[in-house]
Amino acid sequence: MLFAALLLIAAAGCGADAPNGDETTAPEEQTHAEDAVSRNLPPADLAEDACGEDLTWSLSYGTLTVRGEGEMYDFETPPWSSERDSITRVEIRDGVTSIGERAFSQCPKLYTIQIAKSVQRIGAYAFSGSTTLGSVKIPDGVEAIEEGCFEGCSGMWNCTIPDSVTKIGARAFNLCDKLSNAPLPANLEQI
Repeated sequence: MLFAALLLIAAAGCGADAPNGDETTAPEEQTHAEDAVSRNLPPADLAEDACGEDLTWSLSYGTLTVRGEGEMYDFETPPWSSERDSITRVEIRDGVTSIGERAFSQCPKLYTIQIAKSVQRIGAYAFSGSTTLGSVKIPDGVEAIEEGCFEGCSGMWNCTIPDSVTKIGARAFNLCDKLSNAPLPANLEQI
């Protein structure tokens, strides 16, 4: 019962601050400006196989593999977006420290992900709308599951969340209608 109540709170996005009316910039504009500063956006001249400053990706027989050292870029449109329909598996190799925003969203055939223990953050909407994703094991070491991360993953029935996770963003599991097993971590501070 407690789990269901917490999921409802997370889905509703409670806790958002209301604007105080004294700001000269519209709240939405201010949020977008702050996001642009804090996001790890790719450069305009991104190499074809790059997905981070020192990360590369490859796709072979339905498996998209990310390897290298460091953070993945946050994307509006990831470099593999034209291949979304053929991605069935994602492997994030050791050395990668984050999964970028919208990296694997809207992958209609994605059914399994393997995340290395080096990952500390899973970005906003990283897997959203990937409707065939079933069971996810988030490794110990991940500290944050950002907003809308698994939103619309309607086939997800299981998610193992380690005690290292201290933050679960708003709507992280929104519209995950089959999710019946996702115990909340003991060290959770924000949901």
